[in-house]
Amino acid sequence: ALDPNGYYTSAHVGRHYVETGQYAAARPWLERSLLISGQENDNEVGKSNLKIANDRLIEAANDPFIQKLRGRMY
Repeated sequence: ALDPNGYYTSAHVGRHYVETGQYAAARPWLERSLLISGQENDNEVGKSNLKIANDRLIEAANDPFIQKLRGRMY
């Protein structure tokens, strides 16, 4: 009923994960949405939210506090 294989639904599931701060979970949904929509469609929801998710994941990877926590795990 919701067209789970459509680009629109995939983009909005990814957007939900971005809004809840679950950036790693958002990426596959947003990448899938862009793949499904192809070049024909202006998928701004997918594009903009994928950029946000990627930016936040990079920020977290470079965060000194997170790096310190990783050092304690190993």
